[in-house]
Amino acid sequence: MFTPKYLEEGRALVKGARKIVNYERDRARPEHLAAIEEKVDELKAALKSRSSDKVREVEQKLLPMLNSVQPIRSHHSIRENAELFVVAIVLALGIRAFYLQPFKIPTGSML
Repeated sequence: MFTPKYLEEGRALVKGARKIVNYERDRARPEHLAAIEEKVDELKAALKSRSSDKVREVEQKLLPMLNSVQPIRSHHSIRENAELFVVAIVLALGIRAFYLQPFKIPTGSML
């Protein structure tokens, strides 16, 4: 009924490691990916044996390997928000310039 926290975290780490391996398969070195897959298999075995010490030990070895293949990006939310604001401002200025404020030249001599 209730699953221990270390099992939930271990299963989530296995799932995340699989995603990282699949995402980075074309860019990462094959020996790094093979080492990660080996550690994932060790983690699965530790999860199957339900030993919290073994799970924690394998997790501590696996996390730096995953970070070397796909490093943690800092301030990604700030970058996304800045990009969103820039696109919104450009769209607003474009709509305003072409649709909301079209000017009519009153005479032919001003052309």
